[in-house]
Amino acid sequence: MGFSLKYLFIGCVLTLAHAVFAFGGHPAVDEAVKITGGISYYGNAPFVITGFQTADGKIYTLKTKEGSSFSLKDIESEGGNLLELTGEIDESHKNAPTILKDGVFIVSDWKKL
Repeated sequence: MGFSLKYLFIGCVLTLAHAVFAFGGHPAVDEAVKITGGISYYGNAPFVITGFQTADGKIYTLKTKEGSSFSLKDIESEGGNLLELTGEIDESHKNAPTILKDGVFIVSDWKKL
C-alpha cells in the first residue's frame, strides 16, 4: 500500500509542476510593456552603450525591433526629453558586458511626451 501511495504522490507533484510552468509560471514574452524615462549613455568611448533610465530607476540597454520603421538613432536624437517606449523586456542576456543591469528593452514603438 505504501509503495503505490509513494508513486501517486510523485505523479501528483510532477503534474502540478508541469501545470505551473506550462500555464503561467512567467509572463508571456510577446506581452507589450510601456516604460517612461529618458536616454542615458553608459561606459567610455569607444565603448558607449545607449541606455534608457526609467522613472522608477531601472536601466535598460536599448535595441529596436526588427523591421521597425525607425532606428535607434531616431530615439537617441530625443536625448534630454521624456519618452514613452513600448516593447518587450529581454532579460536573457542580463549581466553580459554590453547589457545594462535590467536587461534589454526591445522597442516596438515610442513617442516623445
